[in-house]
Amino acid sequence: MCKKNGSIGFAMGILAGVVGGIVGGLLIAPKTGEETRQNLKAAIDDLSEKLSPEVREAKRQALDMINCSKHKIEQMYRNFNDSIKAEKLAKAKNMENDVYGI
Repeated sequence: MCKKNGSIGFAMGILAGVVGGIVGGLLIAPKTGEETRQNLKAAIDDLSEKLSPEVREAKRQALDMINCSKHKIEQMYRNFNDSIKAEKLAKAKNMENDVYGI
């Protein structure tokens, strides 16, 4: 389940580039504010429709990575606690042996 995948970064880079290009183009265009706002809204609506599957996939991949990391951290925590408990038991056993001279 836990695998490395660079497609999230790639998708986010494409998304940022597309949005930046659209916004930059609209802001430079010699139109009135109302026209620019209408064009910007239309462009954002089109972009959200086109990129919706990619955004959902990127979100799914991000959640998978978060869950994988959470699982790994929990496992490391359990292993650490187990080793601490084992050390404490070993020390207690050694103290018991010292007290009873075993």
